[in-house]
Amino acid sequence: MRLIIRMKSLLTLLFCLLLSGVFAQDHKMNYYFNKVTVSNFINYEYDTKVKYIHFINEKDTTYSLVVALQENSKTATLYDFENKFLVNFNANFNYEKVEDLNKLNHVILRNNVFWGRKKRSKKFVEDREYEKDSVTNQTIVHVTQYKNSKRKKIINEHYYIFEKNDKINNNGKNSIKNYLSNKYKINFSEDDNLKKIIHLKGAKNAGETEIVTIDAADFNFTFKIDDAIPYHIPKTTHTIK
Repeated sequence: MRLIIRMKSLLTLLFCLLLSGVFAQDHKMNYYFNKVTVSNFINYEYDTKVKYIHFINEKDTTYSLVVALQENSKTATLYDFENKFLVNFNANFNYEKVEDLNKLNHVILRNNVFWGRKKRSKKFVEDREYEKDSVTNQTIVHVTQYKNSKRKKIINEHYYIFEKNDKINNNGKNSIKNYLSNKYKINFSEDDNLKKIIHLKGAKNAGETEIVTIDAADFNFTFKIDDAIPYHIPKTTHTIK
C-alpha cells in the first residue's frame, strides 16, 4: 500500500515537472527600447575593463537592459524594477547593432529581487566647482558630496567632463547635465554632452566611465523564458501568453 502511494506521489511530481517545462517554454516576454548607450568602464582598483551597452525606454523607466562585455565574460541582465525580478542571459557575441539582442540565450528569470538603495543622510551637503577650458572646449564639473555640513567624510566624488560631440546626446530630462544645470545654474552650451565621468575614492582616481555613443532605437525585444528561480512566471504587461 505504501509503495503504491509513493509511486503515485512520484508520478504526480513528474507530471508537474513536465508541465512546468512546457509552461516555461510557452511563455515569452517583450520589452521596448528606444535608446542605446555604449560606454567603456575602467576600474583601476581591480584592473578591469568592461564595455557596457545600456538599453532603455525613455518613456518608461521601470525597466532597463544592460549587456556587459569583458575579456572572459559576456553577460546581459534585464532589470524589471516595477515587478521585482531580473532576467539573466548569455551574450556570446560581439555587439554591433540592436538586433543582436536576438542572439541572447540561456534565459533565466529570477523572482523576488529587491534593489536596496544606499542610505544617504538627509544632512548630506554637496559642493561643486566648474571651469570651461577654452583650449579643449570642455566644461569640467567637480562634485563632492559630504555626509554633513562638517565636510569631514566624503561619500561621493566625481569629475564630469562635457564636450561637443555629434556621437552622443544625453540632454534628456533625467540627465546629469540637466541636474547640474538646474541645481547649480551652470551655463552649459546646448551642444555640450557628457563624455566622461572620473570616479574618485580617497582623492585617487578609482575608475573612469567614457561614453562612446548614444543612439536612438526602435526595437521590441521578445524572448522566451527557459527557466525561473523560484519557478514562477510573473503576469505583467510584458508577458506574452
